[in-house]
Amino acid sequence: MNAVLAVLLVAAVAEGQNERIVGGQDAVPHSHPWQASLRRRDGNSWSHICGAVMINRNWALTAAHCIESPASDLQVVAGGHFLQTPSQYESSSVASRVIQHSSYDSNGIGFPNDIGLIELVSPIDENGGIKYATLPPNDSNDYSGVAECYITGWGRTTDGGPLPNALQVTPTNVITNSACRSALGITGFLGVRDTNVCVDGSGSSSACNGDSGGPAVCNVNGEMHVVGVTSWGLTGCPVSSPSVYTRNSKYLSWIRGYTG
Repeated sequence: MNAVLAVLLVAAVAEGQNERIVGGQDAVPHSHPWQASLRRRDGNSWSHICGAVMINRNWALTAAHCIESPASDLQVVAGGHFLQTPSQYESSSVASRVIQHSSYDSNGIGFPNDIGLIELVSPIDENGGIKYATLPPNDSNDYSGVAECYITGWGRTTDGGPLPNALQVTPTNVITNSACRSALGITGFLGVRDTNVCVDGSGSSSACNGDSGGPAVCNVNGEMHVVGVTSWGLTGCPVSSPSVYTRNSKYLSWIRGYTG
């Protein structure tokens, strides 16, 4: 493995690892209703491996590295708050097919084009706990400096600890890609592209192994835009280093080409 690539995190899908929000807290139930849990078949049960984002009744958005298993072994669960206790709003469906971006490179520095789609066998409709995401309307906003942004996920909150039962959330800040590259050093200059968006690194919070595919959202004039899906960060998930997301606005045509 390339020495630089070795310091990156891939791994919501790595055996025995789960991503987590570091420095987060329990979310208000159903306050992030586009958030879904991506689960993989584990014998006769399903285990949370990644986050996902509901974009309409038939499709969920996630990171490409989260969907390397056969579609029939993957399940999307929306409308939940606790992993261990189903919510009154919870709805689920097995995947009928998974689509990794054709230019996704699992061996490339920074995992280029780390974005994927999950088509569902059964539709998941909006309800009191499920709302489809609002994607950026175009590519005109880099979201740096937006006052209200959040990241969410069900990953571990400490290395080696148990998965949190409740969805975790933390406020965050979108930073410019230039600032992100500088903060990450050589890794950033090689791995942060214009198809990425970076959050935080201020020392208070971080995404980590397993929040992959989950959303970063920003409030733009009262509308919550899902600006990115979790892709990678430095090993150890240091809160002093930015987390890197796939920038959804760069893939609008690709997304709509499949989902309508």
